[in-house]
Amino acid sequence: YVPFGSYEERAWREKIENTQMVAELSVDFAVPSVEAYGRYLDLTHGENHLGFIVYSIPSVELQRFTTHSFQHMLDNPNEHPYKYFMRIASHLGHSARELHQSGYVHRQLHLSNFYHLEDKDKLCIMDWATMIPIAETGREPAMKRAIDIVIPLQGVERHVNTFFTFLSSDDKGTFRDGFFAGQLSAYGGADDGKSFEIIVYLDRGNFDPLIDFLDSQNAK
Repeated sequence: YVPFGSYEERAWREKIENTQMVAELSVDFAVPSVEAYGRYLDLTHGENHLGFIVYSIPSVELQRFTTHSFQHMLDNPNEHPYKYFMRIASHLGHSARELHQSGYVHRQLHLSNFYHLEDKDKLCIMDWATMIPIAETGREPAMKRAIDIVIPLQGVERHVNTFFTFLSSDDKGTFRDGFFAGQLSAYGGADDGKSFEIIVYLDRGNFDPLIDFLDSQNAK
């Protein structure tokens, strides 16, 4: 059991309610259970006591993916990081699809908001305060779904540039493009050609092809 954070009451209650709500959905990814919550006696913001949440997580030694992935590379020096990250891409795409089909978006699916449970080869996703419900179809809901695809992609790109300095610029680009293709393939069966087309437009600041793709997938 691990206590997390120091939150004002509104954020504290949203995290608890949303985490409990997601835990009841029929999804493959894991969600930490809320075991307890309370207020700090000596930690305040203004006149209000800040709150904390106690989650049940698989292990207190387990690290969020940002740190864990780097440690995985150190522990497995003969494994190219691309192989490991492609597994994560598949998990993220599949998890986003399940969440979206359940009628919600996370909106903060960055690399420090999930664990990789290697023994079960699945994700445990955290920090549900930003979760909101969305409609099944339409451009605006698809734009919100796009956030759950783009945020982890951006995180991986920064991660690779920071830690995998031994890769050439071309290899880093291939790494990023392959990760994106893995996300979309797991999300909706997109082939490499479709993924490449979408990411070319993303690089130009045009999200329309990704939004159209996500809208079409959730209209099925």
